[in-house]
Amino acid sequence: MITINTKWEDFKTPKQWREWLDIAVIETPDCADWWSTDEGCQDCIHYDSENVWCNLAVAPASRNPVLNMLGMACCGLGYERTPKQLCLFS
Repeated sequence: MITINTKWEDFKTPKQWREWLDIAVIETPDCADWWSTDEGCQDCIHYDSENVWCNLAVAPASRNPVLNMLGMACCGLGYERTPKQLCLFS
């Protein structure tokens, strides 16, 4: 069961992280804003924007699991820009 006091190690899926963010929005809005920051991840192919989750690091996108602090989950090392499709004809 996910609660506002769930430990980082217990988040194994994007769904669990999303549940925690939904609870945090109600119980601690400032905390939810802080942890939903996804700066730097938006154009990455590993980023799941619906769940604010990093599929490469298997962690919340805003949490660096190595340093256990706010930051890109992959520390920027796994960042790969999503290829943009060019429109040849209008």
